[in-house]
Amino acid sequence: MLRSALSRCASTSRITDQALLVRCFSSATPPVAAKTNQYSTGKSHSRGKSRAGELTGVVTSRTAKAYGKSKDSLHRPIRGVQAKAPLERKSRELTANGLPKLRAYDLTDRLVKKCKAGLLDDAIETLRNMPRDAQDTVCWNNMILYTMKAGRYKLAYSLFTEMKRRNFTPNLRTYQVLLHGYTYIDDWQGRTMTAENLSSVYRSFEELVDTIRKSNAVVELAACITPFNNYLTSLRRMGKFDEIWELFNAMPAQGIGAPNVFTYCTVLSAIGDRRAPQRSQRLDRHPGFDPDEPGAQFPTPNAEELHICTNNATDALFVWRMYLRGIERRPELLLDPLPVCKVLQTILRSPMQMHLDFGLEMVLEYFGMPSTGSDIKRGKLKLDLQAMHSILSPLVARKSHDLCLHFGALAMTHPRLSQSIDFGHVEYMLTSRAALAKLPIAQAPGTTAKSQARLALETVDWMLGAAYELSADAERIRPRHSTYKLVLRACWLSNDWASACGAFERMTGLRASTFVDVPPPEAMLPPPAMKRSPGRTLEPDPDCFTNLFRTALSTNVAAQRQALRMLAHYGPAYFSRREERVRPPVTALSSETRAMLRFAAVVVRAGQQVVEHGKAHHGNIFVQLCTTATSYMRTYGRYGPESQRRSDRYSDHQGPLWTRVAEDDFEGAAKLLRETAEDDIVHPI
Repeated sequence: MLRSALSRCASTSRITDQALLVRCFSSATPPVAAKTNQYSTGKSHSRGKSRAGELTGVVTSRTAKAYGKSKDSLHRPIRGVQAKAPLERKSRELTANGLPKLRAYDLTDRLVKKCKAGLLDDAIETLRNMPRDAQDTVCWNNMILYTMKAGRYKLAYSLFTEMKRRNFTPNLRTYQVLLHGYTYIDDWQGRTMTAENLSSVYRSFEELVDTIRKSNAVVELAACITPFNNYLTSLRRMGKFDEIWELFNAMPAQGIGAPNVFTYCTVLSAIGDRRAPQRSQRLDRHPGFDPDEPGAQFPTPNAEELHICTNNATDALFVWRMYLRGIERRPELLLDPLPVCKVLQTILRSPMQMHLDFGLEMVLEYFGMPSTGSDIKRGKLKLDLQAMHSILSPLVARKSHDLCLHFGALAMTHPRLSQSIDFGHVEYMLTSRAALAKLPIAQAPGTTAKSQARLALETVDWMLGAAYELSADAERIRPRHSTYKLVLRACWLSNDWASACGAFERMTGLRASTFVDVPPPEAMLPPPAMKRSPGRTLEPDPDCFTNLFRTALSTNVAAQRQALRMLAHYGPAYFSRREERVRPPVTALSSETRAMLRFAAVVVRAGQQVVEHGKAHHGNIFVQLCTTATSYMRTYGRYGPESQRRSDRYSDHQGPLWTRVAEDDFEGAAKLLRETAEDDIVHPI
């Protein structure tokens, strides 16, 4: 049959070779050939196509379904390949008016766009007015999420209850959003209703967990640990350690629902935050203390505080051993730096030597830093910025200043550890320098002893050199105002005016020698300002100037005159620029205003000292400075410090405590100024 078809095709001379081949296959297939007979006789197509083109187009489309369509330009059929039928588009449901119904996906997208545009209330109202078949649980979850981000926790809980009232069942994502949103609250004082709402949400979450456990949904049950960790975080910030401990002990040791790394970190953080109860029997998370406040006294730790620190270290070691056993039994639980840092912050703060020795062994084992010597080893974990903070901060808290300086020096000198230190860690070292300033320095035979102020100044020089080498990451190590404040405090406690002048030069770029009584000759006078890169030059703030004047007051009158000339370089407007930020009347002075009051007191005292020792080397600018300082004291001195002054021990995020020096008593300086300010006369200096 095929041979006869070929002979018939060859007899037709007007058709092309392509049409010949197609007609051969069409003759071999009778159903298709019957349909193509209409092209055997006839004229050309009206659109100008040839007869062969018509034949090719029709026959190829017929045979492609049977043999498959090839990828070549001729679209020749291929045997054994079946062409896929086109997918039919799903038709959307229509409303009674013939319009397509609103889908929940489109509604969610519309609500999210409104929330991102800041129209949260409008989005909530839109959701409430939409028909129920256009809503789903995802819509409500997104609205609860953006409500939590906006800090409207009461509204988020009302949406949660309204969601259940409209018969939308909360899923695991709902509780993840809610319990994570409550972790944004740092201070839970006065949030009684919010705490009750949190407890209600967690009870509903426990019911969902029981349902998932009965249905044996392994994946969802494993994901339930995240909302549980968020709830523990909220309890930690509320200070409910007993409830955290009960929930943690009720967790299985292994398997689904066992604690993960974040669970151990949360429990260890809660142990470290536990302090002695203060007024109203509340555990403060971040107790603070300002050593520069008027009348501030060093809070001596009592027996209760020491006992709590010891118990914290014991509990932290218990949780740490549970974590190590979990690593041995569970392959999915890995060693992480976060639990190591948390347990170090707690046990190194303990007053017991046993806990200190254990913490130093952990530092050597996991980070390779020995407590004695400079032999750096390869630890199990990499020493990063957070690990360095967890080592230095508790050592400063327990007054182990020698160990703090030792570990800081290792990080500064070792090339492999230089990336694990920043300006905050250096400030811990400067804090230890200031704390050791009153103690004698061990001096080797045949060497010259350096004061702690001089050593602190050398530390600042190292910071400036490291910032120059790390040009791309210079801000990480460059000194700040707080850095120079600690250096000048060490200078004050060491009575080292030369180091104070050196700190002033490095801070401002000005030569301190230009402010002495008898400047050097013009030929030998150095340039008044140094060439410095952007960001290195800082204007001394009131705290830095206060410590500078304290050092001058403890040295001699010449140093006091030099300090007054340093202040005169910035002019009397130094007070007025800061006076504009705070306007009386005020009920409680801000920290900046209190710093300015302390600064004004030492400026006036320095002026009085200069007056008592004669009138040589005086200028009218001194009179203006003292007059401005007196005016500032008269304006703001009548407002006392805050009535409620926290006297707890400082936390990891705050600086250490120093003893109060009676020389700088604010109350005495203010009383003296009020007595002499009635006639508004300042004796010429």
